[in-house]
Amino acid sequence: MEPFAQDLGYINEAGTVEPPFAWDEERRLVLRAKLGREGAAINIAPDLEAKVDITQNAIDLARALGIDTPKVGVLSAVETVSPKIPSTIDAAVLSKMAERGQIRGGLVDGPLAMD
Repeated sequence: MEPFAQDLGYINEAGTVEPPFAWDEERRLVLRAKLGREGAAINIAPDLEAKVDITQNAIDLARALGIDTPKVGVLSAVETVSPKIPSTIDAAVLSKMAERGQIRGGLVDGPLAMD
C-alpha cells in the first residue's frame, strides 16, 4: 500500500507516508459498537413495522457516520400510491411518519421509482 499512497501524494515533509484521513480511535470504537449492536440480517418481506425499524436504523447509522440530515428514498414500482401495490402504501406511510416525527433525524420521501 505504501507505493500506492506515495503515488497519491500522501507523504509528509519528512518523506514518510501518511494515511489519507485522520485516525480517530474513539470514533472508530463508537461506530463499531453501533454497527455490532445492530447486526446484519436480510428480511425478504418486511412488514411496515420492520420497514420503520430499517429506516430509523439507516438514519441513525448515517448520522453516526457524520451525515447531518440523511435522505431516505423509499423505492417502489411506481411513484404514486396505489392500493394494488402495497409497497407504495408503506412508502407513503413511512414518509408521513417522518413528517410527524415518528421517524427522526432524516428526510424520508416515497414512494419513488428507480427510473
